[in-house]
Amino acid sequence: MMKMKGTPAKTPLLNAEFENSDAASPENKSITSAITMDIEGGETVCEKKQGHKFFFFCCDSKRAVICLNTVILLMNILTFTKAAIQVDPSTEGYMRVMLVRGCGMFVTFATLLGAIWYSKSVVTVGLLFTCYQASVAVINLRKYNLNGGNGRLEVIFPLVWSILNFYAQGVFISEVNDGIMSAETYKRREKYSCCCNFC
Repeated sequence: MMKMKGTPAKTPLLNAEFENSDAASPENKSITSAITMDIEGGETVCEKKQGHKFFFFCCDSKRAVICLNTVILLMNILTFTKAAIQVDPSTEGYMRVMLVRGCGMFVTFATLLGAIWYSKSVVTVGLLFTCYQASVAVINLRKYNLNGGNGRLEVIFPLVWSILNFYAQGVFISEVNDGIMSAETYKRREKYSCCCNFC
């Protein structure tokens, strides 16, 4: 009596061919990475942040540049307006101070736009201006007698703020140059804030 030999579901050769067809290829890798970025419902999964956090916990470098320069821009606008209203234009040094303050507001505003546009060239100009402000602050600090007199905060604050701004702008420029920070990666992984509910 003849026995019927069943056909195996998969031969070792077919198994090997099947496994080789699923081997990692550029097409498969791109499909896999696309799948890992999406979950059910079409929502996007955030990747792990690669960039630096301001003071290691606060926020991303783009947000730091925008926040710091927004604050200083508003302060410059207020002081510029106050000086234009209250100070006599014939006062010695008035035009020089107003010109420097006006240029400072322009550079600060340009730096804000540079951070929004991820332009390291524009933010570099802001960084150079920050270095100038820090140098002026150091000179004023050396001239000032810290042991007595009023206006101590007016001398120390510009130096501290320039250091913070230099820190934020320097990190931002470095991350944009390295490809860590961009319009695409910011939405996917680099956006971060310690006080807002971002993934």
